Amino acid sequence: MVEFNYKLKKNNMQGTTENTASFIEIGKLNNSASQEEIKNEYEEQISLYKNPFIYFTNSANEREEDNENYEVEDHEFSLIKYIPTASPLIVAQHEQRKELLAKLNVLHSESNVLTIKNKFLHREYGKLIRKSPSWNNVFDLFEESLIFEDIRYQQALNIYGQIKNEIDQNKASLSTKLENLRADYSLSETNYNKNLAILMTKEATIGKKIVPRKWSKQAWHVKVDQMIENQQRQMINVAKIRLVYIQLHYKLEQALLKLRELDNFSPRFSMMDYEILLKKKEINNDKRNEQYESIIKTSINNLFCTATIKHVDEELNLFNEKVKNEYDNLKAISQDNEIKHYKIIEMVKKRRTTLKHITQLRENAGLIENTFLLKKMQLDLLEITKLQNEANDIQSKILRDQEAVMSRIY
Repeated sequence: MVEFNYKLKKNNMQGTTENTASFIEIGKLNNSASQEEIKNEYEEQISLYKNPFIYFTNSANEREEDNENYEVEDHEFSLIKYIPTASPLIVAQHEQRKELLAKLNVLHSESNVLTIKNKFLHREYGKLIRKSPSWNNVFDLFEESLIFEDIRYQQALNIYGQIKNEIDQNKASLSTKLENLRADYSLSETNYNKNLAILMTKEATIGKKIVPRKWSKQAWHVKVDQMIENQQRQMINVAKIRLVYIQLHYKLEQALLKLRELDNFSPRFSMMDYEILLKKKEINNDKRNEQYESIIKTSINNLFCTATIKHVDEELNLFNEKVKNEYDNLKAISQDNEIKHYKIIEMVKKRRTTLKHITQLRENAGLIENTFLLKKMQLDLLEITKLQNEANDIQSKILRDQEAVMSRIY
């Protein structure tokens, strides 16, 4: 993986915060500056930033070796001088790299020139705004836009840190997996070739040793089919290993591409910003842990509440069952009362009919005119019932005495 180490002048790469501070200070510019002084200053800064010295190399050790061992007037790096057996592919990659470095130099010089132009235009713009009546509102809007851009910058830094950490974590594991897969693939391929050679020799020897009487045609076909099946199994295993190897190789290539992109973009972010992001990450992790603990507490409370609700539901179901039973009992009692009520009504009707019949009999017998006879009959009926009760008592006593006598006899 190629790492780009930039050696820039102090004033070459100014961060977002410095540009912001310089632009906010537009309102404090001195109006007494003449146009000629501004023009001279503008030309001076452009001449300073037009040809910055940018130095690319793979690492510090290789940079020292290059400075000691290899010096060329046109400052072109030659990979063939260090590697005698350089392949055309490596040479082509080196040429592409040189072209990209040249393009980066041009783009960097253009960006520096544009930054100086932008500063000059900002100053002129600040002067114009100070002359306008609504410059306060304009500065407020510009500060809002700066805050918005700062938020976007922080989001980009966060994404960069996440991708960088993910690639750093997975780089070693993917490289080891790739080496293991290459070793497994080479071993399986050698085993496959050995087994294939053994199989072919066996087929040749068996074909030579065939005797028509000893080996029938059907048995020979069975033997050949078995050999083909064994060979197909080995080919399937080799194909599976190749598939896994290709998948992991593709993942590793994607990770390497991401790492190259991040190495290209890394000089735009300073280490201070990266440390600030790490501190923010730690703070966010602490907040997340606190939220996780609060979530655990609330989940425990929710479980307790669900248990109490379940208990209350069970008690409510029992109470509903009791109410239902009482309702059924009340319903049965009301039905019985209704039946009794109908019976009473029927008895009242019968009593009325009997009273009517009795009064009719009394009228026919002439008892209504002679009430003393009716009273005497009632008294006689009472005495008859009394005598019947006494007779029943005496009869029951006689039966008890007989039972006692019989029990004594037996």
